[in-house]
Amino acid sequence: MKFTDKERPNTSSVPVGFNTQAVQMEALERATGAGFWNLDLVNEHLEWSPKTKEIHEVPDDFIPDLDTAINFYAPEDRDLVSGWVGEAVQSGKGWDAELQIITSHGVRKWVRAIGEPVLSESQIVGLAGSFRDITEAKSREAATKKLLLQKERAITQLSQVTDALDEAAIVTRADRKGLITEVNDQLVSISGYSREELIGQNHRILNSGYHDTSFFEKLWATISRGEVWRGEICNRKKSGELYWVDTLIYPVLDERGVPQHYLSIRFDITERIEASNLVTNFFDLSLAPHCLLDHRGRLQRANKAFCDLVGGKEEDLLGTHASEFVAPEDFAKAQKQWETSLRCRTTFPFRFRIVTRSGDLRHMEWMTKLVDSLMFVSGHDITIEVERRDALKSAKLAADEASNSKSAFLANMSHEIRTPLNAIIGVADVMTGDASLSPANLNLLKLILDAGHSLEHQLTDILDFSKLETGKLSFQNEPFSAVEAIKSALDAHSTAAREKGLEFLTNFKEVSACQVVGDSMRVRQIISNLASNAVKFTNNGKITAEIECFAEEEDVCLRFTIEDTGVGYPTSIQTESFGRFDQQGRDASTEFSGTGLGLAISSSIAKQMGGRLRAESEPGRGSKFTLELILPKARTGANEGGGEVGASVDQVDLNGCLAGRKILVVEDNLTNQKVVSLLLRKTRCDIQFAENGQVAIDAVATYKPDVVLMDMMMPVLDGIEATKEIRRLEEEGGLPRTPIVMLTANAMREHVDQALSAGCDGHVAKPVRGNTLLPKILDLC
Repeated sequence: MKFTDKERPNTSSVPVGFNTQAVQMEALERATGAGFWNLDLVNEHLEWSPKTKEIHEVPDDFIPDLDTAINFYAPEDRDLVSGWVGEAVQSGKGWDAELQIITSHGVRKWVRAIGEPVLSESQIVGLAGSFRDITEAKSREAATKKLLLQKERAITQLSQVTDALDEAAIVTRADRKGLITEVNDQLVSISGYSREELIGQNHRILNSGYHDTSFFEKLWATISRGEVWRGEICNRKKSGELYWVDTLIYPVLDERGVPQHYLSIRFDITERIEASNLVTNFFDLSLAPHCLLDHRGRLQRANKAFCDLVGGKEEDLLGTHASEFVAPEDFAKAQKQWETSLRCRTTFPFRFRIVTRSGDLRHMEWMTKLVDSLMFVSGHDITIEVERRDALKSAKLAADEASNSKSAFLANMSHEIRTPLNAIIGVADVMTGDASLSPANLNLLKLILDAGHSLEHQLTDILDFSKLETGKLSFQNEPFSAVEAIKSALDAHSTAAREKGLEFLTNFKEVSACQVVGDSMRVRQIISNLASNAVKFTNNGKITAEIECFAEEEDVCLRFTIEDTGVGYPTSIQTESFGRFDQQGRDASTEFSGTGLGLAISSSIAKQMGGRLRAESEPGRGSKFTLELILPKARTGANEGGGEVGASVDQVDLNGCLAGRKILVVEDNLTNQKVVSLLLRKTRCDIQFAENGQVAIDAVATYKPDVVLMDMMMPVLDGIEATKEIRRLEEEGGLPRTPIVMLTANAMREHVDQALSAGCDGHVAKPVRGNTLLPKILDLC
């Protein structure tokens, strides 16, 4: 495609410089999955990013031009794209469309193509845009449309069947007590009762007295178990006249398998009963498959439904042994049930599958009754029910697998993000201690640390929210001091509040009985979320935190309230069950960072701990959150620190505090090795590195470290297996126990439990800071 002089920019001196941000573009491609392109109109030079080339399936050294690029589009779209390009050059109008391309390998792909003009000094000097492969999304969209169409057709068919049934049959619905709740016109017509006379009555209103009490007792026993009952009933009309109905009573079950109501479908068989022999007419007219077998199991008679089911004419089937219809895998079960039927001589239900003469496999439910020398057998095809049940099981299995895949993905992403974040936060943490830095540089470092801490917090929120969705969030039950746990959670936020010029007040009431059993980490998590929100959304005024404990016989009632004078919350989230909070639900002019998951997580954790979280708020006037928990009293001395024990690094003189101590750092990542070295630099300890667990085992024996800092995921031998082997060697050799701290980006609760179970003395999650790592080392040295 060539541009006319009118379309070409009228200056050749404008520097376009499309490659000045190549590194950023590559990073953006990795993050978004989109490819990018640039067209320099001055030099008529088109450039594709690596991802764009990948989408078009061309080699890395492929050099595109505008004509070639447009020819990759499907023939029906090329003129359209050419028009967009020309219009963008002339009028500056961009495009955003979903089109098909044909790759160099002849593969058709759906892409989202975006193009925008590039301006310099108010002149259009180029075009730039992106490609995103949306083929899979399009396929899913088509599949969804197909499923919806199938569903609509199925609903239409079901509606037609229901209408036809209503026209042909006597249909009633009764509640779990047997009281009639719905009737159709057929019952009104045949019984002579009005709809108003029938609704609210039980079926005794139609009782003819023909059947004895045991008949109805068995009927109710069957449907109460959630089983379908089928039989013939003699009813009485309002006029006193008798009539017979072939009846199917179908219990509609709830999710626990308990009948909620009963659907009865009846067919008037009065003329058939009165016209001839009951058995003959029953066989001729019944919609269910029935047959008569002799004591050897050979077919003596079969009705049309049975013949249609197995596939054959009655005269051809007579004398056939019933085992010929039984699925081979079910033969032993069917034989045993047959023998039981002969022995008990009572109505006996059982299930087995049959194979029709066409080879189809049908799931059947059978009822047998020994009448004189013949066995009467009535069947009900439950194939659809069984297939539906199996489909539900498969769907649940697929959902569980998807949930597990999601959890594994999130855990892996957390690990991968925490590893580089460890370097960012760790190095910035060390640099803040450099006295030679100017205040301006210290502020820049604080920005880095704040951003890193925010990202770490958001990672934790996302993982917790995912676990809450699947019900997999774990809780510990250990004695701890609720007051100390809350104090420790508030400390950092009170400092942040004072830095913003806010007053942060705490009021402890009746707190002597706050030694409890529960999960101190989850309590601190809720308090930290609430305090963080209060500081974040309060620009002036004060924050007040109040703690109360009330002791009962076996439990402690804990109430924590935090109130602020900030911007407030919308009314829509002031419930006990917070959904994911959208930050944009606040005043649109106010911008706050965060995932918005904190309240949802806190509310869910409180509920799972048997408590609740309530909110009172008014936009512009502040918020008040109240956490209420009932926790068992601690019967032994609680950990007064609320969970974490260790000296504060702020109270330790770092210079030489570990002089002469040997620290073995087991870490395969060189960046993480450097971070640990920087964090421990001032302590003047002796550090040795091991790049995997196998090397660490040998180093423990030769280097004899005072403390081992062990990574969890490493090549050759991981940290868990290495720790187990070290403990085994110590036990077998009678050697002193070497303190081991798992220092890892695997930060989830199960990882902590896994580390402690393997024999570690502690767990420190990356990104690591001096104020968490050094106290742990000092405790163990």
